[in-house]
Amino acid sequence: GGKCSYKGNLRDMNNNGYYEITTCAELQSLNENLYAIVNYELLNDIDCSDTKNWNNGAGFEPIGKMNYPSWIPFLGTFEGNNKSFCYEDYFE
Repeated sequence: GGKCSYKGNLRDMNNNGYYEITTCAELQSLNENLYAIVNYELLNDIDCSDTKNWNNGAGFEPIGKMNYPSWIPFLGTFEGNNKSFCYEDYFE
């Protein structure tokens, strides 16, 4: 797998002030907007098993940049709505 990239725009389809996340690519795209305090919500369960092939095998990049000296935490709000995202090898 190559580098993951999400080419669409996250949307607030139900006009509640939260951008909807429905795929792993959309979840990964949160890293593209770390300087803004933005609200997100997970609309459905998502299976992120294929992310192990992203970024030339490095996998899903954690949300936020925590590599010194470039510490940029995620400052937004993430509402899970009792949904989950899973990665089958996460605990291996």
